[in-house]
Amino acid sequence: MVMNHTQKIRGEVRSVNTPIVREQSSRTSTEGRTSTGSLIPGADLHARRIAREAGRWLAFARERSRMSDATLVAKALDATAFSAGHGTHSLALPSKLGGTSRHQRALWGIVRERRSPWCPLDLHDEGGLLIVSMPGSDVLGEVQRKHAPWLRPLVPFGARVYLARVTGHEREGYRLGLNVAFGHVGAALDRLLHALGEGGSSGDGAAAYPAGGDSAPTPSVPVLGRGSDADGTDGPSAA
Repeated sequence: MVMNHTQKIRGEVRSVNTPIVREQSSRTSTEGRTSTGSLIPGADLHARRIAREAGRWLAFARERSRMSDATLVAKALDATAFSAGHGTHSLALPSKLGGTSRHQRALWGIVRERRSPWCPLDLHDEGGLLIVSMPGSDVLGEVQRKHAPWLRPLVPFGARVYLARVTGHEREGYRLGLNVAFGHVGAALDRLLHALGEGGSSGDGAAAYPAGGDSAPTPSVPVLGRGSDADGTDGPSAA
């Protein structure tokens, strides 16, 4: 079930109810053809669109982030693989929250309640930090500072944060961390560029992303995974 709520940031209010993951049927129903008439599977079309969105995000992030170019390129590649692999509606970036050591009780609450992966989280600006919390409830952590400069301007255009999984394990003495995904990044960026009159969507931009959407099945992702460190690191794609 997709949880609907209103997301607030810097006084802006935007209602978004599109799930991060597409319906399975929509992943295979759309096909295309090459200029010579050869059939292009829907999964290939989706992967190509995600790759184009990753390229636009890379150019956007280069202008706003202090991360090295090599790091940004790696993140764009990770985001492409993540988005194509999970069948997201548009480009999504996996990450982990900072400041989770101060919110262990809230994280253990997610574990106890078996919160569904990919449920949307609240995001608000507080003292220059992008604070992430359960909808209308406890703070879970904050968006890492290195991501805030590019994420902040996309939030009013539909970007949002989704729960991926809690990391760490009590028997190993780890503090818990939280992996998340920044969802609808590609669509939000296209809307922002469209609003600025810059276009750049190559036929798959703002008009291709309605404000709402159908609910999507919950992928099989563990809520509490063993073998992950206390900061929520789950490999290079969770940075």
